[in-house]
Amino acid sequence: MKREIFLEKIAEVLDHDGTLLFSQDLDTIKEWDSLGILSVMGFLHELKLPIDTDKMLKLKKISELVSLASKILDE
Repeated sequence: MKREIFLEKIAEVLDHDGTLLFSQDLDTIKEWDSLGILSVMGFLHELKLPIDTDKMLKLKKISELVSLASKILDE
């Protein structure tokens, strides 16, 4: 999966209307709340990339989320 597609899927999972940017802070995304985090965790689980809640809560940027998915992303 290409990084751009991954970001589009994350935006879709979050119900976010805009485009997510690689360098964007997660706290600027209003949908990045407890429900949004659980939704993203579910999506990652579907991709066979389970992550624990503590690690998810420590994420600050979209780039950190992309790094977690690097195993399945194409260059």
